[in-house]
Amino acid sequence: MGSERMAGKVEREEADAKKTRTDNDAPGKAIPGHVFEAILVRLPARSAVACMMLSKQHRQLICSQEFRKLHCRLGAPLPRPHIAYIMTAPVKRPNREEEVSSFHGFYLAGAGLNCNDAPVRSFTVPRKTKRQSEKKYINTCNGILLLASTEGSDEPGGCILWNPAVADSRMVVTVPSPPPSQRMEYLALGLGYGPRTGTYKILLLRRNGRYANDAGRNHLAIYHLEDPKKEPRVFEGEYGVIRQEALYMDGRIYVIDEHHLAILSVDVDSEIVTSIHLPVRWQTVLSRPMELSGRLCIALKGGHESSIWLLSCDNQWEQVCLLGTLLHLFRAFGKWARCF
Repeated sequence: MGSERMAGKVEREEADAKKTRTDNDAPGKAIPGHVFEAILVRLPARSAVACMMLSKQHRQLICSQEFRKLHCRLGAPLPRPHIAYIMTAPVKRPNREEEVSSFHGFYLAGAGLNCNDAPVRSFTVPRKTKRQSEKKYINTCNGILLLASTEGSDEPGGCILWNPAVADSRMVVTVPSPPPSQRMEYLALGLGYGPRTGTYKILLLRRNGRYANDAGRNHLAIYHLEDPKKEPRVFEGEYGVIRQEALYMDGRIYVIDEHHLAILSVDVDSEIVTSIHLPVRWQTVLSRPMELSGRLCIALKGGHESSIWLLSCDNQWEQVCLLGTLLHLFRAFGKWARCF
């Protein structure tokens, strides 16, 4: 009996000694603690979490509140973009109602940023007249943001190209207007890049001033940024209302043709327009064109049900989520769709 107790005691002592050796011999044990911590906080999140398996000390360090704060401030960026958004606000003089300018701020949420309310980049656009509307965010192409004038502005072809990653990178572009006798104007629909030609182009809607919202009165056009003095090229085909909301993906610009309930896909290189009809019984578009897993995504409503659809490579729609009836659905999709 005594020999059994003695054997059990020896086994426990050997197990404790083995555990101590494991922790003491763990990788990084010979490195000073503050140096090893400085290395860990700069690793990507997944790599840092994997280091928790090295030893109990590593696990305690990585799970601590101090390490989390340091990693948020110094950690390597995630492999995919973080959530980003633009805030637009009117600027008024004290005790006056009229707006003198509009403020645009670009905000980025993610690791490596201080937790404050300051934008990464910002700029202000003076308003010379009351009809000079503030610039609306249209879409993003290769990190370049397109902001453009909206319907009713006295500068309908006015655009701003902005790369928030580079200081002082804002460029003002004005699309040449048609002769006043034609009573037409251009509205920017989206910015795109042609990978084969290496050119940036702006997709436009040429609106007939007398019949702006009638089907068969408006035309698509393309404007080459490399040749700013050249008139936009007008496409064949007539359209009604097209939203100033676009998605650029893989050399194509996607916009919504509300009148025909279709997605218009414009190849930036070849300048060919393809109309992709939406699923038949889904009659209301809830979101702007979005990207999900490298595919075009759209939120639709039909009757009392709402759904999310993905576009396949052969331009066929695939339903990926049926939402049913939800309260405040329009507001929810508006917030999601504007993350870029």
